[in-house]
Amino acid sequence: MYWEKDGYILRPARAEDAYYEQNYCPLDRETARMTGCREEFTKEEVLAFFRQSLADDERVFFLILSPDGRIIGKRYQ
Repeated sequence: MYWEKDGYILRPARAEDAYYEQNYCPLDRETARMTGCREEFTKEEVLAFFRQSLADDERVFFLILSPDGRIIGKRYQ
C-alpha cells in the first residue's frame, strides 16, 4: 500500500529504511526548536526508535520519499 503523486511517494516504513545520517546528523536546528526536541541524537538512539516504531502495533509509521528516493519526511498515526 502506497500513494504516489508527481514522483513523491508516501508508504509504510520498513526495517531496511532505518536511517541516521540523512536526517539526524545533526537534526536541523529550526526543526528541533519547532518540535521541542534536542538537536543531537546518537545513531543507536535513532535506530532503536525506528525499530520500536515499526514494532508498535498501536502505530502506523509512514515515510515520504522524494522522486530521487530520499526520505524527506515521516508521519506516525
